[in-house]
Amino acid sequence: MPPYLRVADELAAKIDAGELVRGDQVPSMARLAETYGISRGTARRVLLTLRDRDLVVITPGWGTFVK
Repeated sequence: MPPYLRVADELAAKIDAGELVRGDQVPSMARLAETYGISRGTARRVLLTLRDRDLVVITPGWGTFVK
């Protein structure tokens, strides 16, 4: 499984479990890269995957938040 899908699935599971709830800010690309040992490009792909799954909204200049 590609690293971006592994991390996206882990974050999606946290959202489903209620660990991250509507309005919570998802870790930034830099924080995801540091936490999971992935590149910033991969971290960006994680966030875009979550957006495509309709789990988060990305607001440039503010961050990424759970829908």
